[in-house]
Amino acid sequence: MPSRKFFDILPPDQKRTLKPSKVFLKKKKFSLSFKSLFLPFLFLTVLIVGFHLAVRAEIEIWPRTREVSFETEVLADGKISQPVFSEAAIPALDLIKEKEISQKFTATGVVEKKNKATGQIRVYNNYHLPQILVATTRFISADGKLFRSKETVNIPAGQYLDVLVEAAEPGPEYNIKPSTFSIPGLLGSPRYTAVYGKSFSAMRGGFIGQVSQVKKEDLEKAQTALYEKLIDSLNKELKKSAGDLLLLEGAVQNETVKNECSQQEGNEAKDFECYLKIKSEALIFRQTDLESFAREVISQEIQPTEVIKESSLEVNPVVKKADFVNKEISLGLKIKAEVFSAIDLNLLKEAIKGGSLKESKLLLGGYSEIEKVKIKLFPFWLQKIPQNSKRIEIKLNLD
Repeated sequence: MPSRKFFDILPPDQKRTLKPSKVFLKKKKFSLSFKSLFLPFLFLTVLIVGFHLAVRAEIEIWPRTREVSFETEVLADGKISQPVFSEAAIPALDLIKEKEISQKFTATGVVEKKNKATGQIRVYNNYHLPQILVATTRFISADGKLFRSKETVNIPAGQYLDVLVEAAEPGPEYNIKPSTFSIPGLLGSPRYTAVYGKSFSAMRGGFIGQVSQVKKEDLEKAQTALYEKLIDSLNKELKKSAGDLLLLEGAVQNETVKNECSQQEGNEAKDFECYLKIKSEALIFRQTDLESFAREVISQEIQPTEVIKESSLEVNPVVKKADFVNKEISLGLKIKAEVFSAIDLNLLKEAIKGGSLKESKLLLGGYSEIEKVKIKLFPFWLQKIPQNSKRIEIKLNLD
């Protein structure tokens, strides 16, 4: 009997279903194989592209510098509005401020004072003849206080005159109330009772003791204190108004407009008041103009291939002469800076691209214009500079 296969003995309905089942299995097997190959390929491609994009070199270079210094002069001129470097001149601005101040001060002087009381007596002449009373004629009050007349008077008969008198001695005990007065010089004559005096107000001014006095030093200290206070205030206002412009010592002129005190030296007073008015004028200029002039001076003295290290530039101005009539100041300048030879960074990129880290360091370190080099590679494990110069970043460190 001829041999039969497993397929041949299956029922007819199973024969029809078996073939499609094999096809399905074959397709499924092919689909799984494609994904397993594509996904790793895609991952590897992304990894390679990302790696190439991440590869880069950062190079920091410190140029070799040398210090240069110069001393020169420049004119800050209020008559120009723009710098004229060929004539060593920069613009100046005129700034004016005016201020006043007054203040009360205490007198520190002390003197011994002896004052005689003074006042006025009305002298009556009830005699039938005129009565002449010479200066220093004595008058005695009802309580026995002696006063003397300060002037010669002639009192007509039947009339009276007011006479100025002064106590014979200093002291407050002569500050007496209104009183009647006799004239002892007429004692023993009929005129003694007919000629007499009478005061209608108290005698004043009798004193013995210490009094305050304005000393010369008091006035000088007061004026100095006001001057310093006012100048300090004016300087602050000038600096505030100047803003970013330079205001140097020696470029300010102060003029005293008015200076007076309520008391003079030697006056008896416990205190006094002083008044002061000052006008301040300043010539100011821009720091940027000064620095631009300094760069111009340096550039004329260094090699054409050298560059100024901006952070090192120092310009120290001093006022040599200020002329407020012509609105100009002569400035002495001390200029100092570091300069370095210009470095072509693109040339350096071309020289080191594709080279090893060690070779690149040796190459860059061999340039006389370079003081120090620092190289960073990304990723960090790389030991070669990228071949693509766009992946190389070089910057100068000028700090």
